[in-house]
Amino acid sequence: MASQPRLPQLDTSPTPGRFSDLAGLSHLREPDLTTTVLDLVRAEYPNLKASTEMQIRHEIGLALDVGETKLRRYEGTIAELSKRVDELETMVLNLT
Repeated sequence: MASQPRLPQLDTSPTPGRFSDLAGLSHLREPDLTTTVLDLVRAEYPNLKASTEMQIRHEIGLALDVGETKLRRYEGTIAELSKRVDELETMVLNLT
């Protein structure tokens, strides 16, 4: 049985391309909360350990994730309530 030819392995992930494209634009973006906090901490503690920085990034990330989850929940609830209000308005119009 003949072996099939090997295809070259290509990095098909879009991540490397996205980061290299955005690298030159980093000065145009607003700093995120984590970067801002770390800049402030480094101003007071220039020898901030990498492990402490990682922990700060982790904690801020967790807090932001919770906030985003709550926001999605609120948006879903608002959409459901809006739909229900529309249904009730239609019922009232049909009664009059």
